[in-house]
Amino acid sequence: MIVLQANAPSDWVMFFGHFHPVVVHLPIGMLMIAAILELIARKKELDSLQPAIAPILLVGTFTAIISCLFGYLLSSSGEYNEDTLFWHQWMGIAVAFISFLSWYMKVNWQQDPIMKKAYLPSLYLMVFLLTATGHLGGNMTHGEDYLYANTP
Repeated sequence: MIVLQANAPSDWVMFFGHFHPVVVHLPIGMLMIAAILELIARKKELDSLQPAIAPILLVGTFTAIISCLFGYLLSSSGEYNEDTLFWHQWMGIAVAFISFLSWYMKVNWQQDPIMKKAYLPSLYLMVFLLTATGHLGGNMTHGEDYLYANTP
């Protein structure tokens, strides 16, 4: 007798979902480098770096959205702790949203002195969310004690 699971994800859903761990590293790198370039440009007064930051933020946003989609597909497997998955998922969505907002501010608000002040805090928030989201993803993949399990 064959037992069918009514809510089991399709093979295609799981196929694309398993690309989440591969795809997720691109937005992490892109968004971190955008934040680092912004800080270097401001500290060292290297205005020549400024034109590169907005395109990097835009590509980081686009790849973050793709990563969110693949992560959603992967979450349908039911293999992960629901509480951790909940926070990882919504923080990942927040990363995509804040990175888009940061890009928008970089492109459209740099001439307005009041609105320009919101841009740098948005980058700090993006880096914080990116770090926390990645930590939760690592916990789901490698276990909660992975970072400190071999502490001397």
